[in-house]
This record gives sequence, structure tokens and C-alpha cells, in this order.
Amino acid sequence: RQVKDRDDDGCSIWTAYDGDKDIKISENTLEWVGDILDLEFSQHIIPRYIRSMLKEGQNLEELALSLS
Repeated sequence: RQVKDRDDDGCSIWTAYDGDKDIKISENTLEWVGDILDLEFSQHIIPRYIRSMLKEGQNLEELALSLS
């Protein structure tokens, strides 16, 4: 999930969940939420941007976890 940072500095907070933990509801504005398939195939601007950061040999799950 990606939420807007409360600092209004233009940054966002990225959080990855593996399904084993309870998800806390964020008080920040929700910008995007999805699973690994959404991250891989969605044409929404946020997953497209995340995919653009993939390094050679890295998979989406590794990237998502590195951002969280």
C-alpha cells in the first residue's frame, strides 16, 4: 500500500505485507493498494512507477519489500 506522508513534502510511505501480520489502518491518505498481481499488471501510475524501478535480476516482490 502507498499512503501520502503527513509531512506534505511530496513523498509517500510504501508498505508491503506478506499476509502473516495484521494490517493497521493508516490515518494518512491512501494513494494505492494492491497485491503482487496488481503490482505486476496494473496500469495505474503508482504500480507503473514501482515497476520502472526494477533492477536487472530483481523481482517485484524483492523490490516491494526493499521499498517498505
